[in-house]
Amino acid sequence: MAYISNGKKIGNCVTLLLVTNSQNANQGNNILILQETSTTPTSAHIVYAPIDMASINMIFEEGVDYVEVKLLPSSFTILPSDALYNDNIVNGTLLSIAFQSLVDSSPSTNLSVASISSVDYLVRSIANKIKTALSVLV
Repeated sequence: MAYISNGKKIGNCVTLLLVTNSQNANQGNNILILQETSTTPTSAHIVYAPIDMASINMIFEEGVDYVEVKLLPSSFTILPSDALYNDNIVNGTLLSIAFQSLVDSSPSTNLSVASISSVDYLVRSIANKIKTALSVLV
C-alpha cells in the first residue's frame, strides 16, 4: 500500500502492507502491517505491528490523533556470529525475536497454559520460517 524510504540504503524503509485472506476480504476485516526494515553491514532488523482498518479509518476519516491508536510491535534481528567449535571457526547466525501480545488487559492476571502454549508455538514457528528463509539464501 505504501513505501517510504528510510535512509540511503535501498532496503531500509517503512512499509504499510495490506493483509487479506479470502475469509476476511468478504467481511472487510482487513489488517494492515506497519513494518520498518533496516539493514547495516553487521545486522538486519525488522520491526512490525498489526493495525486494524477501523483504527486507520479513525485517523484519516474522523481526525483521531494517531497517538490514540495502540500498537504492539514485534521484531526480529539477524546478526552474523562466528563460534569456535573443535578449534575451527564456524560461521553462524544469531537470531533475536521479540513479540508483544495482549493476552489480558489486567497486568496482574496469571497467564493460562493455553496462552503460553500459543506464544511458544508462535515463536517456534516464526524462528523456523526465518531459518528456512536464511537456508535458501546460503
